[in-house]
Amino acid sequence: IITVATPGQLDAIARRRIEQPPLAPDHVEIEVDAVALSYRDILLALGVIPSPESGLPRLGFECCGRIVQAGPQVSGLAAGDDVVALGTGCLATSI
Repeated sequence: IITVATPGQLDAIARRRIEQPPLAPDHVEIEVDAVALSYRDILLALGVIPSPESGLPRLGFECCGRIVQAGPQVSGLAAGDDVVALGTGCLATSI
């Protein structure tokens, strides 16, 4: 995942390994194929806007990819389906 250790310092943008939490029953895991880097990501990296979650700011608010697994409460989606997703931390190999 790509994070910003110190917002406002662009050289603080770095790739970091994070442990994926267990898949929630109503969530899906997506293998990311493409990510959009948007103006909002730049503002987050520069420290102009706050991170929407606690911890290090994670870049990438939208992506597309393929579902790897779906929780048991997910309906209408299955492993192998192509999807577009909105969230935080999409600049990663999987979300």
